[in-house]
Amino acid sequence: MPNRSAAEIKILISILLKYSQRDMENNLAKMGLEISPLSLDVLHCLVSGEKTIKQLSEKMNLAAPTLVPVVDGLENKKLIKRQADKNDRRCLPLSLTKTGKRVLEKISANSQSGLIARRLKEMGPEKTKKLTNVLYQLVSKIIGRQELDLIWKKVHGYWDEK
Repeated sequence: MPNRSAAEIKILISILLKYSQRDMENNLAKMGLEISPLSLDVLHCLVSGEKTIKQLSEKMNLAAPTLVPVVDGLENKKLIKRQADKNDRRCLPLSLTKTGKRVLEKISANSQSGLIARRLKEMGPEKTKKLTNVLYQLVSKIIGRQELDLIWKKVHGYWDEK
């Protein structure tokens, strides 16, 4: 029953995201970081380099006006900065500041002990690897292998730098 399986997977992913987000919010609060999950997503998108609000909105699949207050808040907290583009004065690429990078490092270090990390550890390395592979295959069918490989390389490159 593929339709039932799809529904079950959607439900499980929704539950996983809900609890993961709640865990992330609790961890951010414990660290004294007043950052929303959406703000955190913006910071993660900027790890790979400068992006305009338009590029962020496309990458995050959100309307640009939704991101403007988030970007303003991150800029006010000195986690990101806007820079004038030498080729197009209307364009203001966003990039992480040193403080923004340090915040991400702190969050990354803390996420190693988060809810999902703890539960995966309980499952053991073999089941964790199988789950990762299955999810990788599913996501590659949705967004395309090439796009996922780009994201995968950036994620692994970011972790390898640590």
